[in-house]
Amino acid sequence: NVLIKNSIFHLNIQKEKDMTEASAKKGGPFSKAWQNSDAVLVVEEKELHVHSMILSLASPYFDKMFNGSFKESQTKRVTLEGKSFELIEQMLKIIYPNFGCEIGGELENKLQNLKELAQLSDEYNVSAITRKIFQEALTMSKLSFDEWTSENVWHY
Repeated sequence: NVLIKNSIFHLNIQKEKDMTEASAKKGGPFSKAWQNSDAVLVVEEKELHVHSMILSLASPYFDKMFNGSFKESQTKRVTLEGKSFELIEQMLKIIYPNFGCEIGGELENKLQNLKELAQLSDEYNVSAITRKIFQEALTMSKLSFDEWTSENVWHY
């Protein structure tokens, strides 16, 4: 019985992984409704399909929005004005554990991305973003000393 449950569990994980990879190839992992997604974030007039429960667990901001006395609790549709689509999508990839989120690029771009993610973390109170920033900072601290110039580090 345990073996069957384990097999089903692993099949479900593989199915979810396959769906995630297929979705990512078709315009991003959140571009369409998927696996009981029940809410939509609208950023730069583009839709990101999400799960209100996952966002509620990740962020007190979204918890109040989806479960409080706001219209979003009824419509499950949230427009995030003045936000970058790519940055919000990156935030979602951090929140959803199966997507993984690499913050790549040159040092200056990476530092800018981390700065913007820190602002999102503060605004939406998402501890997963804070953890990701610390992980990236630890990884970056392993760079060679030559890459850590005062211009690169203290500019931010």
